[in-house]
Amino acid sequence: MKSLPEKISFKIVLPEYEKLLMLKKALMIDDTEEINADILLKMVREHNLLEIYLIGYLVEIIIINAPVEIHKQNVLLIKTYNIPKEYKKIYKQTEKLYSVNPKFKKYASKICSDLDLFAQRNCAVTNLTIYGLCSKLISNTIVLEPKNVVMNFHILQMWLSEQRKIDLDNLNTLEKKIILYLANGYTPDEILNEKVIEGNTADEDRLKTIIYDILPARCNVESVCQVMAIMFMSNPDLCDIKKAMYMLENIAKNEDF
Repeated sequence: MKSLPEKISFKIVLPEYEKLLMLKKALMIDDTEEINADILLKMVREHNLLEIYLIGYLVEIIIINAPVEIHKQNVLLIKTYNIPKEYKKIYKQTEKLYSVNPKFKKYASKICSDLDLFAQRNCAVTNLTIYGLCSKLISNTIVLEPKNVVMNFHILQMWLSEQRKIDLDNLNTLEKKIILYLANGYTPDEILNEKVIEGNTADEDRLKTIIYDILPARCNVESVCQVMAIMFMSNPDLCDIKKAMYMLENIAKNEDF
């Protein structure tokens, strides 16, 4: 058994431990499960590859179609991220708005109905998605609320506001096809294993490089799911499955000529 170091910085260890407990609660991970921040992030990102539709929905509902009042209130919260006392004040104000303001209540009600957030497991799935995209923003101050999930949406709004928009038309044909397959519900493994992208130029190694290296580098992020969040934000038509499918069919038709 390894001995503990003679000096332990409780100023570092305790906040990290408290944050892990908060995340376990928000993500419905058993208290007895041994896990650290790196393992948690890897697990969440793997899970998010199965929830790309949810990423598209969240980007659409938070960024593209959110009422102006919701957006402005989230900005107020975001502006106080580095002022904990003020953040708590605006946070409570925001909670109250969701309980008394008709526009806020209608907005929250629609999301709760769409995602069935009356079930705790669905709250955890939504939080998993948000954490996988915005893990660096979440702290012991900027926490993930386990049940009132709409109170976590400002975090995704903040993260997306820092990202550079990427126009789908600026990608090459193969990159476009990968993005469109992902937007249409395929996972990276399905794209690779089911060989949905045919042709000599689309060998597995090349596809892997584009999915896991080139596209994240182009978007200046670390994961495929973060790439898709940026693509949904930058190209709103991708959030509509019918439009995304039509775009994919269009590329296929053009390749036939």
